[in-house]
Amino acid sequence: MKKIIILLFVIIFYSCSEKSIFTDFDSVQYYSIDENYNSQFLNRLVEKSDLNYIKILEDDFPNKLNDSLFYTELNSEKFMSNKISKSDIKEFLNNSTFTSAYTTACIPKYRDILILKKSNKVIGIIKICLECQMYYLIGKDKENKDIENSGGIEISELEIIFKNIKLNNPNPSNNQ
Repeated sequence: MKKIIILLFVIIFYSCSEKSIFTDFDSVQYYSIDENYNSQFLNRLVEKSDLNYIKILEDDFPNKLNDSLFYTELNSEKFMSNKISKSDIKEFLNNSTFTSAYTTACIPKYRDILILKKSNKVIGIIKICLECQMYYLIGKDKENKDIENSGGIEISELEIIFKNIKLNNPNPSNNQ
């Protein structure tokens, strides 16, 4: 009986230990909505061409890493792009708690997106709503297994990183 209790304790402890979601990447591209485009978008009727933009902002989309509609939309005038320090993001990913629980009652607007790459190949996409502290991610772990998850996240450290990028790069790449 004592061995069973010890075994259960070890299993529970191991399953509760934090694990990094993405550890093996060598570059990070940060996308954020273009505020000029977004203000124009909010002041007009929604058109058919806006549907993918809305999916990126509001849905658990894309469902696969190589979704061409997703990248076409990201590389349009609707989003701004910056390189981001791998070390800053790696530290955030290693220290953050991603939960699958939804901890807020708001509907997330994923205005910030991280694309993680290894040898120029996308291995992960993390969409973040700073207001709701919610995320959606899709990717491959270090064993090359598919990952798809959404839920709550502690974002205070990430919010500082994003603000610093925007302050230090007042004219980021506009993906036209």
